[in-house]
Amino acid sequence: MSPDPANRRIGELTKTQRQGLVQKTPLWFYVLREAELNAGRLKGVGARIVAETFNRAIKGSQFSIVNDPSFQPTLGPDGNTFRMVDLLLFAFEGKKSLLAPLG
Repeated sequence: MSPDPANRRIGELTKTQRQGLVQKTPLWFYVLREAELNAGRLKGVGARIVAETFNRAIKGSQFSIVNDPSFQPTLGPDGNTFRMVDLLLFAFEGKKSLLAPLG
């Protein structure tokens, strides 16, 4: 067993500890673990959870451009296209290396 209790493997936990882990672990732990197991990238369920969380937050905001019918995109490749990647590149001053530090 690892000297640091935080580094224990699930099989080393007692039944009560395993049940507590299953019942009380935040969803974000699973998302981060999925990214860890996929070389820092989200796939499948984790990617969907993150995407839907952002989507619902954007749509639910009273200040969101998504809820403004007069909004016309200016960051995308043309006047009819607005992608999340365009917003992220704008936020990171077009520096892809800052946007994707893992490559």
